[in-house]
Amino acid sequence: MKARLDETEGNWATQRYLKADGREVSRVLGGCAERLNASTSSPPRRQDTLSAVYHVITGKGRSEVGGQALEWEAGDTFGVPAWHAYQHFADAGETVYLYRFDDKPMITALGFYRSAEDDTENLISD
Repeated sequence: MKARLDETEGNWATQRYLKADGREVSRVLGGCAERLNASTSSPPRRQDTLSAVYHVITGKGRSEVGGQALEWEAGDTFGVPAWHAYQHFADAGETVYLYRFDDKPMITALGFYRSAEDDTENLISD
């Protein structure tokens, strides 16, 4: 997975863990790996109904989750609750690798996935 992340251009990369047929590894939990180059940040992530848990494989930095700063380093684990916007920031000197697992497969299968960018009028009138 690290090689796939490193082959991806840009300061931030993400790759989902999927079965050979392209499906999520579980009907309940999904996972992905993320890379963030030193002294850079990920794009801001939108608010949605998914919750996620991150584990820091290497590197040091912080995440802003719902307006609150969370400092982290290798070996730390932190959560991102549903409906909280977030962004990751890597400190200087070392590329950050993160592992993330989330409830995307379950929330999507149940039809509960929503984001702050959704047109709520269309959601209730369809």
